[in-house]
Amino acid sequence: MYLPEHGGHFIKGKVLNILTGQPAANVSTFLAAPSLHAKLFVAQSDSLGNIRFEINKMFDNQDIIVQTDSRHDSTHRVEISSPYSDQVSARRWPQYALRRENADQLLTRSINMQTLNAFTTRPPIASMAVGVDSLAFFGQPDEKYFLDAFTRFPTMEEVMREYVPGVFVRRQQGKFHFRVVDNITPQGIFKDDPLILLDGVPVFDTDKIMAFDPLKVKKLEVVDGLYYLGHRSFSGIVSYTTYKGDLAGFELDPRALVFSYQFAQSKKEFYAPRYDATNRDSRLPDFRNLLHWSPTLTTDAQGKTSLDFYTSDQTGTYRIVVQGITSDGTVGSKETTFEVKPGVRQ
Repeated sequence: MYLPEHGGHFIKGKVLNILTGQPAANVSTFLAAPSLHAKLFVAQSDSLGNIRFEINKMFDNQDIIVQTDSRHDSTHRVEISSPYSDQVSARRWPQYALRRENADQLLTRSINMQTLNAFTTRPPIASMAVGVDSLAFFGQPDEKYFLDAFTRFPTMEEVMREYVPGVFVRRQQGKFHFRVVDNITPQGIFKDDPLILLDGVPVFDTDKIMAFDPLKVKKLEVVDGLYYLGHRSFSGIVSYTTYKGDLAGFELDPRALVFSYQFAQSKKEFYAPRYDATNRDSRLPDFRNLLHWSPTLTTDAQGKTSLDFYTSDQTGTYRIVVQGITSDGTVGSKETTFEVKPGVRQ
C-alpha cells in the first residue's frame, strides 16, 4: 500500500539493532541534505522499526545523510528502501544496434552538437529554477554572524566565546558542551545541548565541531529558544554554514548513512535562439537538429493553438511530432514533416 504524497516525497527505511539485526522501535532518525540552506527532516521508528521522511522542495540528484543521535542510539543503523518497484516486466527487448548506413548522419549530428556547445553558452534543455527555500528550515535566526566581517580567530572555541553571546561554551568531564540562552525565560539558559548543524547536517559531538577549522565557516546562526521539529524538541539551534555548503571536509560519524538519492526531476526549459530585430544579423553558427520542444501546450475551446520558432542553419527534412491528452484521458498523436532550404541573406 502506497500513501499519497500530498506534502512531498516519502523516503522510507528501517532502523535495525547492530548487535541483533532486529528492528528497533522509537528511535529518532535525522535526514539532511548538505547545502547552503539547511534542510533537515526527522522521523521516529514505529514498532517494526519503520521510518518515513516526508521531503518537500527537493529535486534532481541530492546527496543525503541519514543518522541517529550517536549520544543515545549508538547501537542502531538505518537502511533506506529503494523508491523503485522491484516488480519488473519479464519481456525482453532486442539489443539496440546502430546501423552502418546511419554513420554519416550520426557524424553530422555530432559535429553539429560540438558546434552548438562551442558557440552557445546555454544548453538546449536546462533545469528551471524551482521554488526552493532561500532560508534554512528554521527560518530567520535570532542571531546571525558572517565571520568574514570580524577578526578571524584560529579556533572555534575563540569564535564562540568572543562573538556569540547567545551561546555559552562549557567543559564537563573533559568534553565541550553548548548552552543556548532561553529567550522566553528572563536570564534563562537551557540545561541541555542545542541542535548543532553543519550545512544542515546534525553534529552530535560538540568536540568535533570545536575542532573544525573556523576559517572554513562563512556564516553562523543561532536560534535562541526551544525549537520543535516533528516529534522532537531542541534546546536551541547552533548552525554553521561553509562557503560552498559541502561540509568542507568535515568528518562525519562513521555510523551515518551517506548516499545519493534521485528525487523528482525539476522542470525543464527548452532554449532556442530567436532571430528577431536584435539578433537578426547574428553571425554565430546555428546547427540545431531539434528546433522546438514544448511539453505544456494547451488548446483553446476550438481545440486549436499556435506557436512560432526559428529554424537553424541545418537544412533538410524535419519531422513534427504532436502528442496530447484530453481532459477525459483520451490520448492522440500526429506526425508530419516540413523542409528547411538554404536561405538568401538580404
